[in-house]
Amino acid sequence: DRPMPSWPYQKNASRFPVVWFGANESGFENQQQLEMLGRYSMVIFGWQTMMNKKNNYSHESDYMIKQAEIVKKKYPDLTVAVYLDGLLAEPFQASVQRIMKDPNYQDYFLRNDRGPLSCTVFCRSLGLPKYDLSCLAYYWNFFNESA
Repeated sequence: DRPMPSWPYQKNASRFPVVWFGANESGFENQQQLEMLGRYSMVIFGWQTMMNKKNNYSHESDYMIKQAEIVKKKYPDLTVAVYLDGLLAEPFQASVQRIMKDPNYQDYFLRNDRGPLSCTVFCRSLGLPKYDLSCLAYYWNFFNESA
């Protein structure tokens, strides 16, 4: 028998001592998926939640929070969270997208003489053109103390 970690873990717990991290691009989790989520110790929804053309690749946090609320209502004692990137400014957030487009906030992002340094990881993951503005992320400028 191997020793258990010091955090609250019950060897005979009804939940698997692992975190589920994921998202459903096509919509909120269905009943079968919700049943599966209830078997984990923690559920975290990531950036892919509801990221599709139908939703205009926007309002990411709204959808993640709504999905987290659905899971929390079904499993009140389950730890549920949402993940927001701290390094990249994601255009999926309405408030972030607004400042990404506003020249008054250009120093909030790392840039060179051609403009903001961009990251194409979301565009590639969503199967969109590499520099599509609906998925192109910028790097936050942590050297700017006012940002």
